Amino acid sequence: MNVDYFYELYDHILETPEKQLAKMYQLSWDSVSQLLPSAMLLKELLKVTGAEEILLSDAELVDGILVEESISQKKIKLTHDFLADLPAAARQVARRYMTDQEHERFVEKEALHLFDQLKPLHGLRKRERLLLQLAAILQDIGSYIDMNNHYAHSEYIIHATEFIGLSDEELRMVGAIARYHSSETPSLNLHHFSKLPPENQLITAKLTAILRLADALDDSHQQKVTKVSVSLKREFLQLSVWANDDLMLEKWTFNEKAAFFEEVFGVTPQLKEKGEAK
Repeated sequence: MNVDYFYELYDHILETPEKQLAKMYQLSWDSVSQLLPSAMLLKELLKVTGAEEILLSDAELVDGILVEESISQKKIKLTHDFLADLPAAARQVARRYMTDQEHERFVEKEALHLFDQLKPLHGLRKRERLLLQLAAILQDIGSYIDMNNHYAHSEYIIHATEFIGLSDEELRMVGAIARYHSSETPSLNLHHFSKLPPENQLITAKLTAILRLADALDDSHQQKVTKVSVSLKREFLQLSVWANDDLMLEKWTFNEKAAFFEEVFGVTPQLKEKGEAK
């Protein structure tokens, strides 16, 4: 249903008596009494979202309850991966707060690359990979409020935003990871980690350490690094990078952020420039 047709229908519902609506559309009294409140709610949603179309389902609440129960009993299996919607929702939030999308994509890509290459080191699962991805996308949204203290504002905005599919605890973890991605985050403020259950504190620290390295590789926000190769040895993590410009700022930031990684994993990160990738 397009917006113009909806507004015509809305005016029709507003001007037509309920008894006439019930007879016209063969509706029960319970159903017709819900028409106007539902239409008013949809109208407000259209104002807020700026949507141009409305997709209405025939499904009712009871249908959703039956589907959820069937899934829990493993009688049916949904083909759609709803967790894949979370990164898209996070990107929408990042656009709302006008983040640097090129930097955002770079950090997301390299953070996930590091996560995948370092599985023997961190021992984390797919769910934790998702939390890292969300934090990488949302890490700089606080710059919309204050560039100098953006990490704290990023955490606040994340906590105040609902992401369907994340628990409150996971949302706090994403907020903490985003807060501590920055080398500007005062170390004294690490007490925020203590707000998490002990089992999640280490997970959050691991994901934060990974995100800090990925973010350091584009500290200039110019995407100078064009290729990254990861080599994990007993005591060292070597990141060999190819770049199309000078990496003095990235190297300095990387060395600053490497200390936290070493503290968490007991492995020293090293950045080695290999030249320009062909």
